[in-house]
Amino acid sequence: VSSPKTPRLSPRLDALLSLPNRKMLTLLNTIRKKDSNCAHEPLDEKTKRVVINEWKNILSHAPELFMCAWQRSAARSASIKKTFVTHDASDDEVKIGFSELSGVIQNFFNKIILVQQLDETQMRITCEALGARHCDFVSRGFNSAFWDVFLVCMGETLSEVLISYTTDAGRRAEISMGCERVFATTVHYMRTGYQERRRREAKVCEK
Repeated sequence: VSSPKTPRLSPRLDALLSLPNRKMLTLLNTIRKKDSNCAHEPLDEKTKRVVINEWKNILSHAPELFMCAWQRSAARSASIKKTFVTHDASDDEVKIGFSELSGVIQNFFNKIILVQQLDETQMRITCEALGARHCDFVSRGFNSAFWDVFLVCMGETLSEVLISYTTDAGRRAEISMGCERVFATTVHYMRTGYQERRRREAKVCEK
């Protein structure tokens, strides 16, 4: 009897993942289906309150949270690293430059969570603008599927951190769910900004 086939993503995203990490495909497939088939639901007030109240404490407990998630993303997809480093740099320069990007990502989330307080309108504008700027990396191999890989890696890393952050399983689940909703909302708006700019540029080229 043949074993059931694992659900697969498009060849484009499948090619981004190294062979030992094919188990990610099912989860990534679920993320992409939700993002494309479901209307976006704004963050509820409870989710906002939980994430805002816990965010500083989580980063104090695990200051390397974003670094670990970023490096895990690169391990899952070599294409991510190739896109965001200077191609003619030395190995040491590449390592430093790529690692520094995790700090940029962390500062971005600090802004939308701590400064903007997860205000939906401000969050949408900020995330769409950042997503649109990623069009500048398309010529270097950027693919919006990179965000899905990072989304999974961020969720995995956060889950590991929360095990030592609190022994309260209920609180752990609440924080995890809240943060993952924030991460998913961020990617949703970034993808919207990215796709809108791509469409605008495509129309200009057609004229």
